[in-house]
Amino acid sequence: MWRKWLCAIGCCSGMAVNAAPLCAASSGTQQMPLIELFTSEGCSSCPPADAWLARQDSSKAILLAWHVDYWNDLGWPDPLSQPAFSERQKQQAGRFAAEVYTPQFMLNGEPVAPGAKPVVPPAGTAFKLQAQLTPSAGGWLLHLTGTADRTAPLIYRAVLVGASETHAVSAGENAGRRLRHTHPVLGYWPLPNPIDGYFIARPPNRRPVQLVVWAERQQRIVQAVSVALAGCASR
Repeated sequence: MWRKWLCAIGCCSGMAVNAAPLCAASSGTQQMPLIELFTSEGCSSCPPADAWLARQDSSKAILLAWHVDYWNDLGWPDPLSQPAFSERQKQQAGRFAAEVYTPQFMLNGEPVAPGAKPVVPPAGTAFKLQAQLTPSAGGWLLHLTGTADRTAPLIYRAVLVGASETHAVSAGENAGRRLRHTHPVLGYWPLPNPIDGYFIARPPNRRPVQLVVWAERQQRIVQAVSVALAGCASR
């Protein structure tokens, strides 16, 4: 189904997130696409997908790399992996009767065909999300506002995304390789609705560089916004 509405990534050249005050961002009223990659350092076919994600223009789409944990018992524990990331992949794939595998891409919450790369669709009209962060002890308080959408209930999610990292892998399918990871997810939160002052904890021993918040309807992502954390340090 996704093939019917995908087009070249250049179609979205005007979709950069609007300028916003420090510790805040607005999605605008055009949908901001979200590309997710489910990957693992224990998977020998994952590095090319990681490299593809690194080449994408983050002004055209929000980019996330989820490191799953189900490879960890096969010779190499991925230090970026978390069980919650594997669970998200399983839930999303199950909703669309898709297979779970790595590397796997999803576009706006919907799995992309095996072996294919997601191509951003043309800009569609969506409601506006506005996210603001207040630095707090050990993290941030999230305030989310936007144009009401009354057609169906929305579920909100948030992730902290880290800076690029390079890891030396000494075991498993990628033994002896140095792997570079971009846009790694560091933490994941299902959010209440409404969202006003929800605490987002800063992960220990990691450097988050952005907070991404999105709205889902029937597990399809209908709007997303990214807040840069430079100059918005937690206390």
